[in-house]
Amino acid sequence: MVPSRRPLFPSLRRKACLKLAGFESLDILRLSMSDLYRRILDLESGPYTRWNVIPNIETVATYSFNTQTIELCDIGSEEYRKSLAGDIALQRKITVLLAHEIRHWLDHVGSLWGQQLLCLGYNALNARLLNQPGELWRVIAFRQALRDNRFEQYYTTIESGSPAMGRRMWKYQMSTGARFNHSGKLSELHPILFTRFSWEDNSPACRVPMSVASLLETAAMDYELRAEQAFVSLLDPKEQREASEALQSRYLDLAYDPNLAEYSVAVHAVSNFVGPKDCPGAFQLSSILASIALNLTKDHFTTMRVPESFHTWGQRNDAFIRNGDRGYAFLVLAKSAPRVPIDNVDEWVERTLENSGLPPLKIIKKDAGREIDNLTVNVLDGPFSKLRDENLSVGRKIFEQFGPVFKFESVLKALTKSTLPLPPIILGKELEIVAGGETSPNGIRALSAAV
Repeated sequence: MVPSRRPLFPSLRRKACLKLAGFESLDILRLSMSDLYRRILDLESGPYTRWNVIPNIETVATYSFNTQTIELCDIGSEEYRKSLAGDIALQRKITVLLAHEIRHWLDHVGSLWGQQLLCLGYNALNARLLNQPGELWRVIAFRQALRDNRFEQYYTTIESGSPAMGRRMWKYQMSTGARFNHSGKLSELHPILFTRFSWEDNSPACRVPMSVASLLETAAMDYELRAEQAFVSLLDPKEQREASEALQSRYLDLAYDPNLAEYSVAVHAVSNFVGPKDCPGAFQLSSILASIALNLTKDHFTTMRVPESFHTWGQRNDAFIRNGDRGYAFLVLAKSAPRVPIDNVDEWVERTLENSGLPPLKIIKKDAGREIDNLTVNVLDGPFSKLRDENLSVGRKIFEQFGPVFKFESVLKALTKSTLPLPPIILGKELEIVAGGETSPNGIRALSAAV
């Protein structure tokens, strides 16, 4: 990848992160990089878990929206070296994990939604470090944005973890409700969109909201599955069919796990409304619609055509549109999309946009790009300004080159040619940085070349 000589945590960033984490009294100079990382990562899995956008049921890899870093939690330097030496099993393991987390990073830095979140996050960090009372509202604004992107846990209910009849099949019912506002009171001005799943015998399975986190996960799962498919294609043709069926079965197990419904609710919507029956096809279409929803401007929301079946939600539709609810936008797109068969995906996208009352994709990109360019008007300068500007600049270039829909093939090609910059990637066992940070060998290029 493109080498980066800047330290992952310059001294000022270390100090600010420690302050936010409550470590002001520690001697920063005595903290090694590993010590600092472990403290911050421990916080993100502890009382500050909700500060990250993405839910993690079992952490094998993670992307931090607070530090813009990827950690491969179960990978050490020895495994990493073996993968570079040609161990195909380890190459597959690491590449699939990276595909998922790199997609999170792309959506964070390279979309209108993500650039807005970057500005909010760095505004909060600068405000906290400057310690100016008149600017500390920015910390609250960032926390509220995170709660709006991934709703609180009490909105999700898990009733039954396994089907009574032993078959992976869900019935679904969509509904809306009033959210608790930031003062703890029910507010019709801030509605929430739910999907309730039940098993074939009508016993309840779970209820989950359609959130930005759900959109991010469906896009990341698409990349993960595409990476898996790439390795399947390396097998002998006689073995590929059996491997593909096993892969389909494994992802179906994930899709019908109530504990993972926050990850799969978006792809279920596409499967139900559009009709693809295979996991790769469903995730691909779901990822495309998620990308579009993450790049809609306020003006786009005002032209959105509410599907007739949504009219039962009454004025809540107006509130979803007024609030720029991206989960709602995704559902409008899915409901408006032409059903299978799909002969040409690009044409399918344009027809979906037209049916939804939205402009063509190239206009959406132009409008989103204009808003991205104007984001720095409302930023707070401070110790993190340089790092913020670096992330915003990288993100703009990624958006211009690959956005608003990050096609897997285009991104993979850029990875193999080392023309796509990467965030710091840390091996979790030793917290060694292997790309994008203080060191940047050709490891990622070698791994991506495998697929």
